[in-house]
Amino acid sequence: MKTKYLFWLAFPQKLTMAAVLLVALLMRWILVFQGGQYYFSDEQRYLTSRAVVQYLFQGKPNEAISQLFVLPEHLGYKILGIIPAFLEHFTGISLVLPALFFSLFSVLNLYLIFLLAQRIGGESKEAYFALILAIFSQSLFYYSRHLMPYDVAMSFALLSLYVGLSDRVTVKHSLICGFCSLCCFVTYNGYWTLVGLAMIMHVLRHSKSLVHIARKGFFLTVGFFLPLLGLGVIAARVGINLLTEYQNFAQTITQGTFDEGWKLPFAYFWHAEHFLFVVLILLSIFA
Repeated sequence: MKTKYLFWLAFPQKLTMAAVLLVALLMRWILVFQGGQYYFSDEQRYLTSRAVVQYLFQGKPNEAISQLFVLPEHLGYKILGIIPAFLEHFTGISLVLPALFFSLFSVLNLYLIFLLAQRIGGESKEAYFALILAIFSQSLFYYSRHLMPYDVAMSFALLSLYVGLSDRVTVKHSLICGFCSLCCFVTYNGYWTLVGLAMIMHVLRHSKSLVHIARKGFFLTVGFFLPLLGLGVIAARVGINLLTEYQNFAQTITQGTFDEGWKLPFAYFWHAEHFLFVVLILLSIFA
């Protein structure tokens, strides 16, 4: 009886959450149908996913794999892009379909932020407050119309944090945390700092001794590097050195004036968020 009572007590909260996320999804899909895809040149990476699907339907799996690894940056994004590209094979080429698919990760991020707020000790009201702030964030909204890897990679990062910050950490948690961190990194290589944060927090949270830290760190490393080694082996079979390609790609990011780099995040968030950015700063200081 008590379990049944708790279920019905939590039902209105679940219904509210579902309604909020549904509204967020509708807002993103309205944005998607207004167009704007391929505004950024980086969105052309989705064409790799289409090419992979074409090779697979032609019965050329080796060519499909080679297509993925020729330019292996943001590899996870291209792999996930195979899903909408596969659907396009039956429905016809469309910019809307892949954008609808990738926008799902934007909504997933909102839900993961809610869950994270609860996991680190927040009450329901605090978790909903975090969700509301995330919903009003333009940075978490407007990329949902584009074919970009940002939201997808962030989903893996937030999932890594959620799993890694569990109160009762087991070997499985460490392995999954490492694997999700890797998925984040290979989906968008620029999130390496976020990946490092998730892994460090997992290792240090609730660690009672150096042995405990070493144990979590070992299985976290296994979860991260073992699948990465597998990707490296596959890439090597088609003549690609994955590590070298990642190093070369990192050296191509040279746009802008480096002397102004320190203020770029502040300028970006001010123009993107305006008043919400000020609110977040004040709340962070208060926290």
